Amino acid sequence: MREACTAAQRRDRVGLEQAASCLTTVPAVRLPDGTVVPVDHAWLQDALSSPTPIFR
Repeated sequence: MREACTAAQRRDRVGLEQAASCLTTVPAVRLPDGTVVPVDHAWLQDALSSPTPIFR
């Protein structure tokens, strides 16, 4: 996640796509209390499908 955020801040499209390819394979995260939360990557995939994504 940090890698993707850093790439977005640098406006590094290639770096962001590489980080995103790793992130989008994660179906869920486990919180410290053991709760499993599903991850929805649709927003990331939509943003990267644009030829000029909006970096925030």
